[in-house]
Amino acid sequence: MKISPVALLLILAQAASALSDQRFDGSKLFGGGVAAPVAGTWRVAPAPTKAAGNLAPAAEPAQVAPVAPAKEVLPSSTNGLTSGFLGLYPEEEYELGSGRCVLCRAPEQGKWYFMDDVIATPKTGAAGLVWIGSHEMIEGVKINADGRSVTLKDGTVMPFDLVPKIDSNHSYYDDSSLAYMKERTVRIRGEFVEKDGVKTLVARTIWPEDYRIDASNLKE
Repeated sequence: MKISPVALLLILAQAASALSDQRFDGSKLFGGGVAAPVAGTWRVAPAPTKAAGNLAPAAEPAQVAPVAPAKEVLPSSTNGLTSGFLGLYPEEEYELGSGRCVLCRAPEQGKWYFMDDVIATPKTGAAGLVWIGSHEMIEGVKINADGRSVTLKDGTVMPFDLVPKIDSNHSYYDDSSLAYMKERTVRIRGEFVEKDGVKTLVARTIWPEDYRIDASNLKE
């Protein structure tokens, strides 16, 4: 039986599709759409998979250390902190704390600025803040001529020192300050601290007691 070339091509194509154990190398038979079979076993290529070893591991989320809550400084009474007034404000209307207070009536900006400093805030009314700076107010103090010791009102003599100078502050205690203060009785706001095992008065502010406003002489 004579078979035409077209029929022969169709027979070959059918045979190729029927033989599942044939593998194709991608060559084209006479430029047609049927691949010529080659020896071997034909297998469907598996879908590409993402092997764990071939991919960079996903970045771990950044670990953020928990922020410890700021330690709250509970307010305390200001009674006895001054001679009765915080500036022009009655002392009993204020309470003592620091910028870390939570329930105090201080503006947030002021609390941030004076975070670890001593402040007084109003018990009632609008938010406000009076910078205190130190817990102790010592009156009737004489700064001795050496400038390194003071005599307290009860006659106690103790070492005297100053808080460190702030670099941006161009006005600071110097020899002229001592010359002016040692002739007067002063009021010092500061702290009693141990320095080399010796109790020392460290001053933050010094004010001559003869330079004050007498409230009894104020007129409306």
